[in-house]
Amino acid sequence: MSDISNEPTMEDILSSIKKIISEDSAKVLSTPVPGAARHVKR
Repeated sequence: MSDISNEPTMEDILSSIKKIISEDSAKVLSTPVPGAARHVKR
């Protein structure tokens, strides 16, 4: 039988997921899209 005290809590898991999502979002938003400037209507 395993000791439940060694397992992460739901809050720990959610915190980790939120951190990963925010890091990925920051990468996506800071990455320029090739050719995006050509599609600007003037």
